[in-house]
Amino acid sequence: MNLIPFIQRLSAAVVAKDKTEFQEVCFDLEYTQLECEFWSQEVFDFFANALQDKATCSVTGSSSLVMSLYNDFNKLTKPQIANLIAIFDENAEDYGDEILRHSVSDMVARKYPAETAMKLFKKWRQSTSSECLHMAQVGLEILIMTGRLDSNTEKSARLLLGSTR
Repeated sequence: MNLIPFIQRLSAAVVAKDKTEFQEVCFDLEYTQLECEFWSQEVFDFFANALQDKATCSVTGSSSLVMSLYNDFNKLTKPQIANLIAIFDENAEDYGDEILRHSVSDMVARKYPAETAMKLFKKWRQSTSSECLHMAQVGLEILIMTGRLDSNTEKSARLLLGSTR
């Protein structure tokens, strides 16, 4: 698959800060994977690379990257799923778009095992980065709201939400 047109369109959308085009690029690329059992590595890498680019992740509309991954989460391979959460962790401080931060936290809270999500949110809660703190708060609230935690873990999540640095 030739990704050059998608790369060019995304780059132009980032430069122009064009939310609509950003969303369309993500949708169009997600659509190419519609009939695939698993996402191709090259398509996953397109999204993964974009989620590691500070300029891209500061643009309103960058949450579309996560929405496409969220929609097809069941089509990601185990290594892709592991790579994705590592990307979120390593780049959280660079997620300048508020809706992107919400989307990442929501995806981690709903799609990853509760223990994995809790571990990441706890790490972010201990950060001094406002982006990480924001993402931890949103993620912990979603974990509690969805009822995915046992009673002891929910108490821990509530304590983390109540704690301040």
